[in-house]
Amino acid sequence: MDKNIQFTEREVEEIYAFLEAANHLFHQPLNYRDAKTVEQFAQDQYPTIKKLYYSVLWEKLPEATRGAILKS
Repeated sequence: MDKNIQFTEREVEEIYAFLEAANHLFHQPLNYRDAKTVEQFAQDQYPTIKKLYYSVLWEKLPEATRGAILKS
């Protein structure tokens, strides 16, 4: 049975804002070829990616899952 994982409103807003920016970039395949657009996205979004990946989502993972990831 899956357990519910809670996020704060701020965390959900940050995830939504990141996904909105990613969707804006990736919904248009021509953007993939525009190095400046991709570079700007990376510069703008990496701090959010880092925070969500290393702090927010990592802390929400079950302890056993974190352990398995660290072992791999």
